[in-house]
Amino acid sequence: MSRISIHQLEESLHACADLIAAHGDCYLPIFERLEREIEKARNSATSRDRALQMARRNDKEDRFHL
Repeated sequence: MSRISIHQLEESLHACADLIAAHGDCYLPIFERLEREIEKARNSATSRDRALQMARRNDKEDRFHL
């Protein structure tokens, strides 16, 4: 399964906003879902970055080897 980038999600969010403006609130649930997915993706990337940074520090300190 391929991952969708944050950029792709944001582009979809903007397209959905245009649909809402043109056709009404029927697309609002999709807009809200896209907002949640963007936030989730950002948080996930942040958590991953923190984990990798911690692993690099551990490696430098020679604290733990798998």
